Amino acid sequence: MENNEDIRQLLYQISNAVSKLSLDMDDYLSVIKETIMANLGVDNCLIFIDRKKPDFADIIDFIKNKKETLLVFDIQNNWRLNFKSPFKAGSLVISPILLENKVIGLVIVHWKKPKLIKQYELEVLRLVSSQVASAVNIHDLHNKVVSQRDKLKSVVSDLSDKLQTIKMQEQRWHTFFQTVDIGMIIYDSEGIIIDTNPEFCRLSGFEKEELKGHLACESRSLYNPFSKTKIGNFCPAMEIVKRKRIHKSQIIKNDELWLKQKNGEFKWVSVSAYSILDNFGKLVLIVEIIRDIDKLKKIEKEREDFITSATHELRTPLTAVRGYMSMILNNKGLNEENKTRYLERAYTSSEEIMDLVERMLEIIRIKSDKSSIKLTTIDLIELINDVIVNLNYKIEKTGISVKKDFTTQPVFASSDYKRLKIVISGIIDNAIKYSGGDSIIISLVKDHNDIIINIRDTGIGISEEDIENIFQRFYRVSDSLTSRVPGAGLGLYIARELANEIGGELSASSIKGEGTTFKIRIPLVLQLQLPCTK
Repeated sequence: MENNEDIRQLLYQISNAVSKLSLDMDDYLSVIKETIMANLGVDNCLIFIDRKKPDFADIIDFIKNKKETLLVFDIQNNWRLNFKSPFKAGSLVISPILLENKVIGLVIVHWKKPKLIKQYELEVLRLVSSQVASAVNIHDLHNKVVSQRDKLKSVVSDLSDKLQTIKMQEQRWHTFFQTVDIGMIIYDSEGIIIDTNPEFCRLSGFEKEELKGHLACESRSLYNPFSKTKIGNFCPAMEIVKRKRIHKSQIIKNDELWLKQKNGEFKWVSVSAYSILDNFGKLVLIVEIIRDIDKLKKIEKEREDFITSATHELRTPLTAVRGYMSMILNNKGLNEENKTRYLERAYTSSEEIMDLVERMLEIIRIKSDKSSIKLTTIDLIELINDVIVNLNYKIEKTGISVKKDFTTQPVFASSDYKRLKIVISGIIDNAIKYSGGDSIIISLVKDHNDIIINIRDTGIGISEEDIENIFQRFYRVSDSLTSRVPGAGLGLYIARELANEIGGELSASSIKGEGTTFKIRIPLVLQLQLPCTK
């Protein structure tokens, strides 16, 4: 193997081995060893990389200093180093593996018998050392690339998981934003509207595109000074924009504002604005929450009106009681007859007070206690007969006749027994006291899936003006008959509230001078046959 072609073939084989980087490093070095032994006829070949095999660390240190190939033609006669030879006899060549001018290992070849080492053999070994250095360098780079690739995969995987989490959170937010029953507006840091959810569009009457891009409160005078807050066109979102504090989240709340709708009407709302900051504490978004409190405000107004009306209604009988009692206490010479008369009047007024208080408590109960409603199948014939029996003493006292214009066979409806009984009893009692007629006719009529209870009197009737107001609280018809009958004007109001509470309807119609008809509509139990009305 002294010619250049042989050397070229050897280098080709080594280069081919170097190209097989998919091999394990130990396997790669084994290929190099086999190639050297086959082509140079050596008995032993060791390739040592210092980072893996410390067996010849002392030789490494020696070669590191020399950075040259060590040749020993006869180990027994020529070995002069102060450390142990790796072999006992023969010839030895130790070639350093240099990488960036640093010795990282050795290529050691050994012939068992002493021989003259030729120049081409040294050249081959130097080239092999250079190829191994390149392979080690490439292998290290490969490992680094693989390591970085694995790290990158891990980062990409983590990033993918985070992106997936962000997408899920974004989807959840979008679902929440689109479906929540609270109005929401999103502004940028300058107070420009970016987005609005469907609920706010419903509250305001504006479409999303009509609001997008406008400055908060500017394009529509969103919050109106009629709010009684004494702050004029107050806008929580713009308050945050004006302050623009850094590194501090802000919440601006106002519980009572008027929202001006597209149609020009106003609605009571509760508004809260929240600032959203980036990682540096800079304002990036503002989220405004708008809650519809219009019903609550109306209920509050109704409560205030009720208290005012109740106070007014209580004042009259209380004044009467106080007056009669004052007359008895301050007039020492008052005879027994007058005392008895004044006490009777005071007692009558106190009964009016008790009746009024009980009625007001009944209204409060209706408004607050709806959990006790129990819908059951009720025999209306039996229920109406029970009501008439309970009112019989009043019927006999007034001389009014009650006619039942229906058969005796059961008629079944779905309702709350106790509440329906109060409604029917209240209407009949009202007819007995106020109608001024001589008879009351009760009939049942089927109307599709409902049953209508008609309670008609033959009295003086109610005017068109009064018929529209008789179900209002404390309303009483102004005529000579009703003025003589004590009452607070709450009976019909309570009856309608109870009818609505159990899923029914109460209405009235009247012809002046001919009488009044009250109609109670409730669901019919369809699987049971309704008897024909007479």
